[in-house]
Amino acid sequence: MKKNKNERLETLGAVYIYIYTHTHTGILTNPKGITLMALVVTIIVLLILAGISIATLTGNNGIINQANRAKENTRGGQVKEYVDLAAMENRMAAYSDGTKKSRSQVIQELQEKGDLKPDEVKELEEINVIKIGDIEVDFSVLGSIGGTLVEMYNQAIEDGCTNADGLCTNENHLH
Repeated sequence: MKKNKNERLETLGAVYIYIYTHTHTGILTNPKGITLMALVVTIIVLLILAGISIATLTGNNGIINQANRAKENTRGGQVKEYVDLAAMENRMAAYSDGTKKSRSQVIQELQEKGDLKPDEVKELEEINVIKIGDIEVDFSVLGSIGGTLVEMYNQAIEDGCTNADGLCTNENHLH
């Protein structure tokens, strides 16, 4: 390797680095330092990577939205499984003289467990099928929406709104 009078060859590991000296002043100029251009390019690359990462996390099909959809689908699956299991237990109870769970009992249990939200419970007062995430849950397998007359009468007694004849004194109630 040919060197001119202003170069010195130093070894850094297996890499040879030329250290230049300024011809008039003798001040060393070292090319192994970082330049402003390299710093700007590095910052731009980091900004691009940050933008891609943020879009991956928060976009319509981002990781956070996918996790929320999966959470709702899981909750919907749990509710559907609970309703189907209660319906199966009711069919078995019919053969074994066991106790059956009413539709309102199942809804109340699901609400207490936190699997049904209050707006979904209110919706179930009017319809049989609700959609939680991508899962449709059919509550008609547990009985009619209003429940049986016996259930309604028992609810009126439980609410304490019956008179001596057994009729509900609150006109806003369904029972």
